[in-house]
Amino acid sequence: MASGPRRSPRKHTQPKKAPKKAPAKKTRGKKQAEPPLPPIDWKADESSLVWALVGRMEVKENRLVLFGKDSTDENTVGDSKVVCYKRMGADIMPEYFATSPNTVGRRIKLKTEWLIRQYKKYSKKLQVTGGGLRKDGDCDETGDTSGGANDGPTDAVHQYLACYISKEGPDHDSDDRAKNIWASIIKKFPFFPALHRFLAARSNIVPPMVTTGVGPAGRKVVHLQPPTQRQVISDDLIDPALRNMTTPRRAKSLPASSPVSISSSEPSPIKRDIKPVGGQTTRLSSFEQGMAKVRSHKPRQTFEESLIGLQREMMVAANAREDVKLQHAREEIRMKEIDQLMKMHSLGLLTTEILGERIKIVNAKYNDPPTPVKRRRSISPVAGSSKRHRYTASSSSFLGSPGSSPQPGSDSNLGSR
Repeated sequence: MASGPRRSPRKHTQPKKAPKKAPAKKTRGKKQAEPPLPPIDWKADESSLVWALVGRMEVKENRLVLFGKDSTDENTVGDSKVVCYKRMGADIMPEYFATSPNTVGRRIKLKTEWLIRQYKKYSKKLQVTGGGLRKDGDCDETGDTSGGANDGPTDAVHQYLACYISKEGPDHDSDDRAKNIWASIIKKFPFFPALHRFLAARSNIVPPMVTTGVGPAGRKVVHLQPPTQRQVISDDLIDPALRNMTTPRRAKSLPASSPVSISSSEPSPIKRDIKPVGGQTTRLSSFEQGMAKVRSHKPRQTFEESLIGLQREMMVAANAREDVKLQHAREEIRMKEIDQLMKMHSLGLLTTEILGERIKIVNAKYNDPPTPVKRRRSISPVAGSSKRHRYTASSSSFLGSPGSSPQPGSDSNLGSR
């Protein structure tokens, strides 16, 4: 039966899978941009906004963040300056702060820094009040800024201003020039008195003192703020038990037999060594201590010096190894020569007496330290010719006595390097 054309097997195709969709990216909600803030007119209403800002800077919670603590008894707030600027902006401009808090905080920050810069600029004019400086000892009491002809001894190191203006401003003790400078500053910068009230004693705004470097005139310390150590300490602050202490005095003991002689001429001054009181030893200054430490430290070796030291150590070690090898070689040759002498004695070539003498000669020759080779240099007598060096080595120290034949197994080159 004729069959039809063979059919190809049916292919079982699997249904195509739908491609996987990529997971949707999680998008965070973008912060809405703050509306633009119009320029702030700080001079409007006789600079009312600036006066309000100065008042907010003086508040304790803001002052502690911006300028730090006045005393150790105060506690910090813990806020950052950004939070402080925003807090002041919310108090001064609440309508702007409701829509643009970050922008208001930046505007308040710029204005606050401008006020501090202006205060530092004008406060320097008060630091030269009186036409210069006065030295330590010109005023005996705190607050006395006038000076006088009968002032105490001067100090060439510490110098003070001719007049210090307190945080409340000039008073009846201030001189006329200080009052004139104060008035001229207020005309140019009317916010100066309000800022001076809480910034005058700030060490991060006005440094207490300025120290110059050591020069031909010596070290100078200019006190820009009234020093606290010039305040008078009353006796009420001292413990009564310490105040009533008396120091016993030692009576001068003079020998009874020695007469007292009074000379009309002036006695020559006697130099006495000043001894420390209470067993205390004299202490070196900080400069002397530093110089002693510098001298005690050895300078570090350079790379070339380290290589030279390493090469020197390697040469010493190599010489020691060569010495050991030479000693072993000499000992081996000595034993070989003695063996040869013993064989000659056994063959009847040497008698016992001669054998003993030969053994003593061999032992003496190899027990003595090797004699260094003497070298002699000869220079060519021909003028203008190149120098030729000729070395001759005398090996007489390694040979036997004159006229004697070399010993069996001897080597004239051994015994020296």
